[in-house]
Amino acid sequence: MRIGINCKYLTVPFSGIGQYTVNFLEPLAKLDQQNEYYLFINEAVDFNFGKNFKVVVVPEGGISKKQSYLRRLYWEQFKLSRALKQNQIEIYHSLYQTLPTAARNIPSVVTVHDAIPWHFDFQRKDPRYRFYSDFSRWSCKRADKIVTISEYSRIDVTQVYHLKPETIEVIHEGISPRYFERPSDDFIRQVRKKFELPHSYILYVGGLKRHKNLRVLLKSFATMIEEKKIDTHLVLPGAIRKNMAVTSDIYYTVPSLEKYAFEHGVGDRVHFVGYVDFDELNALYHEA
Repeated sequence: MRIGINCKYLTVPFSGIGQYTVNFLEPLAKLDQQNEYYLFINEAVDFNFGKNFKVVVVPEGGISKKQSYLRRLYWEQFKLSRALKQNQIEIYHSLYQTLPTAARNIPSVVTVHDAIPWHFDFQRKDPRYRFYSDFSRWSCKRADKIVTISEYSRIDVTQVYHLKPETIEVIHEGISPRYFERPSDDFIRQVRKKFELPHSYILYVGGLKRHKNLRVLLKSFATMIEEKKIDTHLVLPGAIRKNMAVTSDIYYTVPSLEKYAFEHGVGDRVHFVGYVDFDELNALYHEA
């Protein structure tokens, strides 16, 4: 069987959905060597999941890079639809909440991670993001099956997307085995030197989107330092993904968070280290 998968987030594998994509495909490749998998992506990536996994690059193009949300929508709805037909896909799975027009003619599955865009006013303020999220919600309602990652998300998605509960399956997120393997001491020393890590630190890896409530994290950290007298630091990997975001308004900026940390007396204890790869993140986990 020819199974198509939207793997756009393989271009940002260290993001949340990027990690979900990698941790979905790696065990799938071990479980199934029979079916043919077509991994649709908008630019070349350095991944090889097996002989029966074919990466199909479908370039975006056609629309100004400044209109990133239009480029993304055009790719998802039209260029990807054309690629599904050309590759004679029989089943389609999107690993995030969108469904191309061509998928309405074949069995389709969509992973909807959450319903966050409909719970925060700032997510709905930008008309571009509001249009994109509403259109994605509409398109997902045509899917034959919805996968979500927790029972809470299942209830939330049922209400926000106005779906029948029986159409939604909960499949919890996988954890890569790489995070259970301690890196070598030499590599840990390299990571510590690269990011100028303090001896003791708390690690946060949830990203910089505003709904993550990082100001509360920073304020709580400051309270802990002042009241509990704990001598430690806070390390935050991650950055704004300008090539993927529909609008940057849904993100905190690092300078604004740094200013907030200094205003609460912990500016010298908070470290924004930017993007890290899988191996570096593993080292950060083990040293935290």
